[in-house]
Amino acid sequence: MEISLRAFAQLPAGQRRQCVASFSKFATMTADDRTQFLRNAERWEEMAPQERLLWRQLVRSLPVQPPLPPGFRRIAPGGLPPMPPGFSAVPAPPAAKNIYAESNTNYAQ
Repeated sequence: MEISLRAFAQLPAGQRRQCVASFSKFATMTADDRTQFLRNAERWEEMAPQERLLWRQLVRSLPVQPPLPPGFRRIAPGGLPPMPPGFSAVPAPPAAKNIYAESNTNYAQ
């Protein structure tokens, strides 16, 4: 812990602010999001340095996208996204029968 604090103290002010903001963001994540973040961090550490460099270059080359709307990732119970106001969930139609396969079973013998 002391080593981390010493390293933090030696960072430029901008990087220290960024670290504090990142820790604040981590602290406000849901338990599931924190778990996923830590899994991703583990995968990052397992990557070869060249692979991490390629990912950094890829991310830097992508255009900046607007943030997703609040609750975008949440899926309603049952696995369906929320319906617009005034609509109700419509059950999926039954699977279609393959009539051709059933009618040709006698010919295959």
